[in-house]
Amino acid sequence: MDEKLFENNLKLLSKASDKLIYKIAQKYEMSVIELNILLFLKFNMENNLAKDIVDYLGTTKSHVSKAINNLIDKKMIIRVPDDSDNKKLHLILTDKTKEVIDTAIEERKKIKNILLDGISDQDVITLKRIINKMYENINSFTNNREE
Repeated sequence: MDEKLFENNLKLLSKASDKLIYKIAQKYEMSVIELNILLFLKFNMENNLAKDIVDYLGTTKSHVSKAINNLIDKKMIIRVPDDSDNKKLHLILTDKTKEVIDTAIEERKKIKNILLDGISDQDVITLKRIINKMYENINSFTNNREE
């Protein structure tokens, strides 16, 4: 595949994902970062500190902090002190997030089905392995640059 075509296709996939998240966020009158935080907490219940969200989203502490405060104001998450360290505040989803998260998960499934239509199970396994390796590569590169 032509290198330029490959890069353009990656950009199109990213834009389609961004557009989907934006559309859902708009529907529920929240920002994209707020929706991404809810989804992160849903699928990473053991990594539920603000620091974990900053690391995952790759954004600033101030953006995450503002979004967390907005979600607390909307009663979508609560802060719960850690049993062994009161300085650590765990972020817990409330029942109020069920509809928005269910909608986001459902829409993501639809997009996934569209993307993988006509692709064999073996090719999907290969694709997952390649994407995981790419993630490891970029993570290693990023960590080495920070040192």
